[in-house]
Amino acid sequence: MHRLNLVQQPVTLSAEESHNYYQKAAATNAALADRYRLQSLIYLTELQKANKALTKRAHQVKNLRAQVAHGKK
Repeated sequence: MHRLNLVQQPVTLSAEESHNYYQKAAATNAALADRYRLQSLIYLTELQKANKALTKRAHQVKNLRAQVAHGKK
């Protein structure tokens, strides 16, 4: 039976290749961070809108209850 031994040689990059690699990685990370921040802001904005609507509805319900209570007396 024949066995294969796979040995991967480490990749050595020149200084310029290494610099380019890390420069691209930094740009990609910055873009992902910007996207995450934007998504967070959108989520928080939607959350604030929902909270505002719920607060408004709670005040409406409170006022309706007060009107009903005064109407019964």
